[in-house]
Amino acid sequence: MRALTIVLALLAVLVTWQVFGPPPPEPAATPPPGYQKAKGDALFAASYKQFSSVPVALRQFEGKPVIVYFWASWCVECRAEAKALNALRTRYRSSDLAVIGIGVDQSDSIARVSRESQLDFPVFVAGAEGIELSRRMGNLRGELPFVAAVDRQGLVSAMHLGKFLATTPEAMAMAALK
Repeated sequence: MRALTIVLALLAVLVTWQVFGPPPPEPAATPPPGYQKAKGDALFAASYKQFSSVPVALRQFEGKPVIVYFWASWCVECRAEAKALNALRTRYRSSDLAVIGIGVDQSDSIARVSRESQLDFPVFVAGAEGIELSRRMGNLRGELPFVAAVDRQGLVSAMHLGKFLATTPEAMAMAALK
């Protein structure tokens, strides 16, 4: 009887783990170029405000290598990573690499953090629409921080979800510039 109780308890743990455990890892596969292009097109079709009431079309970045950083003011990692992208932009100033931030927060909060962090790349305020754009660009979980590299052909050539590794900014730059 005791053995049956142990077996049932283990079975209950296994079922609970299957139902409530972490999601399975996403397959590591390179999407086909048409899909990559569609994701880049989603970026260039968008228009967002830049701390003003006038929307700015992101189409102005089409044809350039672009690093797109989705972040929020309440995200602790996002603040440090935005500074790393600021330094990256300075390193690549002589190239045509563009770095843009898309804030998924309130305009005043994004503006405050941008000022405090002395960000010198364009920051757009998208609110909840920014999460949807990040999903269309490959952020299937809709989580932050999320960064995507878009090459000159408009293909999303690399993505990173979550906290940056030490090599993430440089890897994004290389993917966008390829």
